[in-house]
Amino acid sequence: DIEDIEERLEYFIKVNPKPKETPARADFTLPDICFTGFKKQDKDKLIKLATDKGLAIRSSVTKKLSFLCCGSNAGPKKIETSRRQGVIVLNEKEFRVLLETGELPEEE
Repeated sequence: DIEDIEERLEYFIKVNPKPKETPARADFTLPDICFTGFKKQDKDKLIKLATDKGLAIRSSVTKKLSFLCCGSNAGPKKIETSRRQGVIVLNEKEFRVLLETGELPEEE
């Protein structure tokens, strides 16, 4: 059920903490975001929100990725790769707060 999926996703994110140092970016391009684990219709809405705010959309985890936004069906490999690269991993609620306020979620 959906609660089990969300609990597993939260657990996986917690056991794969962000690296202590985020790699420096040499360029000043728009932040990149990748959406994963969402139904197509939901993902399309999130992509529109992101592009309206000036974020660049990526379909996979790249070296320049800034954010990975995970839905309930997100694959652990993308999360793990993102964490290793210093990418900020968000759920949908955290992504919406980021767009509205510019604030990143607090680390636990």
